[in-house]
Amino acid sequence: MTAIEFNTRMLKEQSGLKHFALSLTRNADNAFDLLQDTLVKAMSYREKFNDDTNLKAWLFTIMKNTFINNYRRQKKINAMVSQGDDQQLNRAFSQHFYEQSESRLTSK
Repeated sequence: MTAIEFNTRMLKEQSGLKHFALSLTRNADNAFDLLQDTLVKAMSYREKFNDDTNLKAWLFTIMKNTFINNYRRQKKINAMVSQGDDQQLNRAFSQHFYEQSESRLTSK
Protein backbone atom coordinates (compact mmCIF):
# COMPACT_ATOMS: atom_id res chain seq x y z
CA MET A 1 0.00 0.00 0.00
CA THR A 2 1.35 3.40 -0.93
CA ALA A 3 1.57 6.29 1.49
CA ILE A 4 -1.27 8.07 -0.31
CA GLU A 5 -3.53 5.02 -0.09
CA PHE A 6 -2.67 4.59 3.58
CA ASN A 7 -3.39 8.25 4.38
CA THR A 8 -6.66 8.15 2.44
CA ARG A 9 -7.85 5.06 4.28
CA MET A 10 -6.71 6.54 7.58
CA LEU A 11 -8.62 9.78 7.00
CA LYS A 12 -11.79 7.78 6.27
CA GLU A 13 -11.58 6.46 9.83
CA GLN A 14 -11.10 9.90 11.38
CA SER A 15 -14.77 10.44 12.27
CA GLY A 16 -15.01 7.16 14.18
CA LEU A 17 -11.72 7.85 15.90
CA LYS A 18 -12.96 11.29 16.94
CA HIS A 19 -16.06 9.79 18.57
CA PHE A 20 -13.96 7.15 20.30
CA ALA A 21 -11.55 9.82 21.59
CA LEU A 22 -14.48 11.81 22.98
CA SER A 23 -15.82 8.71 24.74
CA LEU A 24 -12.41 8.12 26.33
CA THR A 25 -11.55 11.67 27.36
CA ARG A 26 -15.00 13.25 27.84
CA ASN A 27 -13.39 16.55 26.82
CA ALA A 28 -13.31 18.01 23.31
CA ASP A 29 -9.83 19.53 23.59
CA ASN A 30 -8.29 16.38 25.03
CA ALA A 31 -10.10 14.30 22.41
CA PHE A 32 -8.63 16.44 19.64
CA ASP A 33 -5.14 16.05 21.11
CA LEU A 34 -5.62 12.29 21.39
CA LEU A 35 -6.83 12.11 17.79
CA GLN A 36 -3.80 14.06 16.58
CA ASP A 37 -1.41 11.90 18.59
CA THR A 38 -3.02 8.79 17.13
CA LEU A 39 -2.78 9.98 13.53
CA VAL A 40 0.84 11.07 13.97
CA LYS A 41 1.78 7.70 15.49
CA ALA A 42 -0.05 5.85 12.71
CA MET A 43 1.84 7.80 10.06
CA SER A 44 5.12 7.31 11.91
CA TYR A 45 4.65 3.54 12.13
CA ARG A 46 3.00 3.04 8.74
CA GLU A 47 5.75 0.64 7.65
CA LYS A 48 4.81 -1.66 10.55
CA PHE A 49 1.20 -1.93 9.37
CA ASN A 50 0.46 -5.17 7.55
CA ASP A 51 -1.76 -4.56 4.50
CA ASP A 52 -3.66 -7.78 5.14
CA THR A 53 -4.88 -6.62 8.54
CA ASN A 54 -7.70 -4.35 9.66
CA LEU A 55 -6.60 -0.69 9.53
CA LYS A 56 -9.56 0.47 11.61
CA ALA A 57 -8.73 -1.94 14.43
CA TRP A 58 -5.05 -0.95 14.22
CA LEU A 59 -5.90 2.76 14.54
CA PHE A 60 -8.31 2.21 17.42
CA THR A 61 -5.68 0.13 19.22
CA ILE A 62 -3.12 2.91 18.80
CA MET A 63 -5.63 5.39 20.24
CA LYS A 64 -6.57 3.16 23.16
CA ASN A 65 -2.92 2.49 24.05
CA THR A 66 -2.02 6.18 23.72
CA PHE A 67 -4.89 7.10 26.04
CA ILE A 68 -3.84 4.49 28.60
CA ASN A 69 -0.20 5.61 28.51
CA ASN A 70 -1.19 9.27 28.90
CA TYR A 71 -3.52 8.35 31.77
CA ARG A 72 -0.75 6.44 33.57
CA ARG A 73 1.72 9.27 33.02
CA GLN A 74 -0.75 11.83 34.38
CA LYS A 75 -1.57 9.62 37.35
CA LYS A 76 2.14 9.33 38.16
CA ILE A 77 2.60 13.11 37.92
CA ASN A 78 -0.45 13.71 40.11
CA ALA A 79 0.92 11.32 42.74
CA MET A 80 4.17 13.24 42.82
CA VAL A 81 2.34 16.54 43.16
CA SER A 82 0.27 15.24 46.06
CA GLN A 83 3.46 14.15 47.81
CA GLY A 84 4.78 17.67 47.40
CA ASP A 85 8.16 16.62 46.06
CA ASP A 86 9.07 19.38 43.61
CA GLN A 87 12.33 17.71 42.69
CA GLN A 88 10.59 14.52 41.54
CA LEU A 89 8.02 16.56 39.66
CA ASN A 90 10.70 18.49 37.82
CA ARG A 91 12.41 15.22 36.87
CA ALA A 92 9.12 13.76 35.61
CA PHE A 93 8.36 16.81 33.48
CA SER A 94 11.91 16.92 32.15
CA GLN A 95 11.80 13.23 31.26
CA HIS A 96 8.38 13.60 29.60
CA PHE A 97 9.47 16.54 27.44
CA TYR A 98 12.76 14.83 26.60
CA GLU A 99 10.89 11.70 25.44
CA GLN A 100 8.51 13.79 23.32
CA SER A 101 11.36 15.72 21.72
CA GLU A 102 13.35 12.57 21.09
CA SER A 103 10.40 10.79 19.48
CA ARG A 104 9.70 13.76 17.22
CA LEU A 105 13.34 13.92 16.13
CA THR A 106 13.59 10.20 15.41
CA SER A 107 10.35 10.18 13.41
CA LYS A 108 11.70 12.71 10.89
